[in-house]
Amino acid sequence: KEGRVVVPLRFVSETLESAVTYDGGYGGINITSVAYQNKIDSGAVTVDRWGRELRTKQTSKEWNLMSDTPDNVYGIKKYMITHMKGQIDAKNYINRFTKEELDRIAKNVKDYYKFALNVDYRTINATAYFSKSFDLMGHNGYMNPMPFDEFVSFMKKNKVIVEGYAFPDTSTIYSYHGTQFIRTKFKFRVLNAIDITQFNGDSYNPGGRSDKVTWVKKGKWYETYSDVSLFSNSQDIQGTLKIGSTGNMFTKGAYLYKELK
Repeated sequence: KEGRVVVPLRFVSETLESAVTYDGGYGGINITSVAYQNKIDSGAVTVDRWGRELRTKQTSKEWNLMSDTPDNVYGIKKYMITHMKGQIDAKNYINRFTKEELDRIAKNVKDYYKFALNVDYRTINATAYFSKSFDLMGHNGYMNPMPFDEFVSFMKKNKVIVEGYAFPDTSTIYSYHGTQFIRTKFKFRVLNAIDITQFNGDSYNPGGRSDKVTWVKKGKWYETYSDVSLFSNSQDIQGTLKIGSTGNMFTKGAYLYKELK
């Protein structure tokens, strides 16, 4: 596919004597070699509830540092939505959630961006787009359909075709001045657009809080990191949090991006 060879993951891994397990709650696949499992069993390596490796040196009071996460991701600026006092860092906040609750929150974020980062102007429909947004976002029971109608109209006019997905990092959920956030990695590419800087809800009509993404090039894959705001109308927020805003990916001064080769 697109110049790359795709192989059956389980067959190749198990042929190389690695164990393959599927985490249905989070939607992740863990591949563990015999040598790596021995390191876990001996305590030389520590993994979290999802099988991800924690760094040996935990030098941060704010984050649980993961071996597979670049240093600069932990330095992304936090942004404030409300003005309540107080914050709870990820290192402490994650302990309030069970794995099942965090799996549901991660799935909510994944499902939203599977929807919002896969737009095709030839098939998008305003009524269906609003209905799906209503289901996938956290709200108080009411959402104004007009901004969604205007967005869909623009996507059609701009001839947008984009594809992508999100990887919310369950180790990074935190509370900041009354709002919950989860640090998230995105991958996307814009296949078509007249104005290529506006290709989804997060990049649409920039200004105020969001940047105009002038660095995007047609057909190129990008990897970005930013905080996704979460919201729930329930007093019991554990596992009920959903996307709280349609603009998370390109908040001014609060995201990272790189073009993938």
